[in-house]
Amino acid sequence: MSLNEEHITYAYDTLITLKKMASEKALTAADYRAILEAEIAHFIVGGEVVGKNAEERKAYIENKFAPGYSEVRAKERNAELAKVQVELAQIEVKRIESILRLMEVLHE
Repeated sequence: MSLNEEHITYAYDTLITLKKMASEKALTAADYRAILEAEIAHFIVGGEVVGKNAEERKAYIENKFAPGYSEVRAKERNAELAKVQVELAQIEVKRIESILRLMEVLHE
């Protein structure tokens, strides 16, 4: 395999892009979780929770806010996948750096 400037630049640009994307997805997931938690807190403070004990009340809340929980899980899953993409891009950059070091040693 031959490396050229375009290949190296592409690897670094990809890493930068993926890191930005991962950061945005992590922030989005955190925002969705915070919004859901605020909605649940408002619901609890409003005295709208039904249930005889803590377990029943928790189940009621989880059922009532199931779509919100699903959305948060989806956003968190997207954030985790973005982190994996960053890790893969970092591996590619390290691979390129290793090849360049090897080429340098071989040409000494």
